[in-house]
Amino acid sequence: MLCLKQQVISVNKTMFKRCLVVIFIGIFTITTYAKQYSATNFSSKTLVSDIKKQIMSQIGDVINPEVTVEIKNPTIFDTISQDAFYVFVDLAKPQTLIGKIILDTAFISEDNTIISTQKCLLESSVYGDVYVSNRKIQTNNIISESDITKKRIKLTSRSEDYIFNKDIIIGKQAKRSMIKGIAFSDRWIEMVPDIKKGQNVKLLIKSLGFEIKSDVTALDSGMIGDMIRLKTETKKILRGKVIDKKHILISSN
Repeated sequence: MLCLKQQVISVNKTMFKRCLVVIFIGIFTITTYAKQYSATNFSSKTLVSDIKKQIMSQIGDVINPEVTVEIKNPTIFDTISQDAFYVFVDLAKPQTLIGKIILDTAFISEDNTIISTQKCLLESSVYGDVYVSNRKIQTNNIISESDITKKRIKLTSRSEDYIFNKDIIIGKQAKRSMIKGIAFSDRWIEMVPDIKKGQNVKLLIKSLGFEIKSDVTALDSGMIGDMIRLKTETKKILRGKVIDKKHILISSN
């Protein structure tokens, strides 16, 4: 095991400020940010309130959010040592505070000596309104307003995994088949391509002094400006640029 060589805690004596905790273990340096509290005014209710605020900042645009936070072992804060001047709770390690979380907690004396450490066991949940599919939607189906409905669900991750503006959903197409009740996210929908894979389109070959047109089949989907593969009537595979919903350009100019 690596030996603890040095432990330095930089303390800002203003309540509720963040402090930098730097721990040197062997040749490794671990840097984390902890929330600093005055031990005389600290309570588990204060910690729960701060964690709720941090979760609210994580979930962003959730519609009608409801956040619950429960400390599973609150007794670790019931008998804080009289020598403890500060309480530090590490809120930086978890990528999200949603779900079951373990928070490192330290009780510090006025001269910055660690009196004791504890593991704070936390469980939180977030409920919010999201848009879900109200029927089975097949791959590449265009999504209309009649395909979506609002539903209150328990969120299992950060808000960027969900789409809370229905106007962003309507008019997109399903990336894959969706069963009824799936919450819409970028994993499930995408822009409708200007040219779809398998679509019969016109190929324009332009060079100085001439232009050739021919019928081809798109081998990829693409938006205007994208380079996609295509197959000619003679089975030759080429690459061209999508210039509109019906034409692919190959230019040597």
